Amino acid sequence: AHTWRPTHSNTPWDRMKFETCGHKFADLSEGGYGVSLLNDCKYGYNIHGHTMMLTLLKCPSYPNEVADEGVHEFTYSLLPHAGMLYDSDTVRQGYMLNLPMTAVEVPSGAPAGSARLPESWSAVTVGATNVVADTVKAAEDGDGIVIRLYESLNRRCRTTVTLGFGIESAELCDLLENPGKSLGFESGDGKTTLEIDVLPFEIITLKVRPKKKK
Repeated sequence: AHTWRPTHSNTPWDRMKFETCGHKFADLSEGGYGVSLLNDCKYGYNIHGHTMMLTLLKCPSYPNEVADEGVHEFTYSLLPHAGMLYDSDTVRQGYMLNLPMTAVEVPSGAPAGSARLPESWSAVTVGATNVVADTVKAAEDGDGIVIRLYESLNRRCRTTVTLGFGIESAELCDLLENPGKSLGFESGDGKTTLEIDVLPFEIITLKVRPKKKK
């Protein structure tokens, strides 16, 4: 869920909340317009009235009394948008700022002309823009792949999840990856498509077992 804070200091309790922690972004919106403050590594925000502030450096005396010295590199961005936070592209843009695309040169392991890379490929593609595929990792028990998704905009929906590989099984798990409900899926052309129901701000843990190469 998102954390909501007042932008005024009407009470002593409000005045003590001069800074709030948050990841990737803070947003200040009214009925039809808003501005998001994005960042890639700073987590202290303060919004008072119409002024948005981001703490860039701390000057602690412990445990590192020289933490504010030297060269510091970070990025922060302003993202104006129409509508409220839930109408904006803020969540997606926050991820793009924190996880930019990286180009990697891959040496060919096959003789020239015998194999080609596809025009495009994605390990996981989610149909609903409000559902984020946050993590793709090996299952803790070593049997399959775990995909963790979450709903980011307080909206229930039914969405498709497309995998860039064939699978033998798919099931919903809890956060400890204990097995739960089995899911149906469709496979073809080296891809797999399945559908899931997602509640507002729900975290989904999906475990799939890729097809074994013959």
